[in-house]
Amino acid sequence: GQFFRIDADGGIDSGLTSRQTVSKQSITVRSALGGIGADIILEQGSLDRIETQGDFTGSLTIENGNLNEIIRITGSGDLLGDIRVENGKIDTIWVQGDIGTPTKPVTIFSGQDVSQPPGNDTGRFTIRYVLCRGDMYADITASDGASKEGQFKRIRANEGVDEDGEIAIGLSNVPRDFTGTITTYTAIEIVNTDPFEQIPCIMFDDVLGSSTIQFFDEPRSPVTINALSAGSKILIGDQLAVVQRPLEPTMGFPEDSMLFIGDTDGLKGQVIVNQSNGIGTWAGEFGIGNALGDPTIEVKPTGGDDTAPFYTTLPATLGGGAIGLAPFNFHAEACVPASDGGAALTPGHYSTYEVTMEHYGPVYEGDTTDSVAPLAIFYGTGVGISNDVTGNFDITVSGTEATASRVIKIKPASGEEWEDGFYRVAPNDLKCAHVDGNPKPVYKFDTSFDLPASYLDQYIFMISADKGCDPIGADVNGDGSITPTDFTAWIAAFNNGDPECDQNNNGTCESTDFTAWIANYNMGCL
Repeated sequence: GQFFRIDADGGIDSGLTSRQTVSKQSITVRSALGGIGADIILEQGSLDRIETQGDFTGSLTIENGNLNEIIRITGSGDLLGDIRVENGKIDTIWVQGDIGTPTKPVTIFSGQDVSQPPGNDTGRFTIRYVLCRGDMYADITASDGASKEGQFKRIRANEGVDEDGEIAIGLSNVPRDFTGTITTYTAIEIVNTDPFEQIPCIMFDDVLGSSTIQFFDEPRSPVTINALSAGSKILIGDQLAVVQRPLEPTMGFPEDSMLFIGDTDGLKGQVIVNQSNGIGTWAGEFGIGNALGDPTIEVKPTGGDDTAPFYTTLPATLGGGAIGLAPFNFHAEACVPASDGGAALTPGHYSTYEVTMEHYGPVYEGDTTDSVAPLAIFYGTGVGISNDVTGNFDITVSGTEATASRVIKIKPASGEEWEDGFYRVAPNDLKCAHVDGNPKPVYKFDTSFDLPASYLDQYIFMISADKGCDPIGADVNGDGSITPTDFTAWIAAFNNGDPECDQNNNGTCESTDFTAWIANYNMGCL
């Protein structure tokens, strides 16, 4: 059977199935009120439009055709059912309410293969627009499963967005949140070829939960969000490219950022460049902060506030997350002690001091069942840091490939201590998480210590006895680091007359110990 058009004043709740190729090659389904609860299946042929003023709680499956025009849900209706176009393309999905719910995200899938030369936009998209004025809870795939070729133009959640992806006249520009996954080969949105202008291909407020946005190749138009949550990832298979044509500042987007996060501390999750472990580079700009003008921090290979890919800005400044070029390097400034630096220890801390290594991306131990350590640790007192002391230390790498973090902890094993001198650390049985092939990290750092050239690309630090420190040290709470919480601990020790109060080691707990604690704190005396 076949049908061309269905109009209803109320809802449409019964299933609709067309098994033959319709002579018009397209149909229309409209529901004025009441929503659509029907499961619509087209085994042959295409669909022009679905329009409703209520919720779409059914589903749409097109097996051998396209969604030619639009799924249009007005009246604050929500899209609550899956949309699957197995071997064709999707033009536009526009929803006045939400897409999906927190407990039931919808699937939006298009399997059209639209391979084409890089940078060329001829309208051969897999998905053109997915737009809503509410929040978006969805798993969106714009890619043929076999070749991973596909692209979309724009995915946007904003209270003012219209059917063309722009903010409607008279409505406010208020971004909304995204939770779910987006999977595509690439994405590009060109609005004017003369002069050439690009509009962001992804525009959200916060990307929440454990969301993943994956480009098997690279985004060819900017990705603009307000924040990336701690559990979320943006995976860029190839390069973080240069914006081909700067956007006009009056449009409210940063001119040069291919990836932009609006909140100054909005990078709480992880961004990975060259996720396919090929030859991808960090060529373009990552910007963070100040959504209506130049970013507060611009990170790019040259001319930015910080230099890519091995930027010095601390993760805490960005929001706790990181952007890393695979295979990952260690973050020299975020390590404790910083690479090229050192730690001055008081006698009581040689057996307890803990070194923290921070990386630009998540790492995990390759094989936890063998005797091979994730790191190799070498020690020496001069230019030859060649004594392998790996076995003297406990090395803690948290998590598996799926739950890996960027941090590794190193502390003396039971009965062992740090020795005064130089230490260098190299990756051993350590792997990069969420990167194709899970390669070993590649450490790169040019130390200023007078050491052989073969040591330049390793984490190197110095341990020494701090003769200027009083024996007690400022680490009153004994957590292995010096922070303002140690002041609170000293006050408690002072009030209780505890031994930790005696910062000048004269045998008594008195007010002069506060001055001694300040001195120890300022010198970094553990």
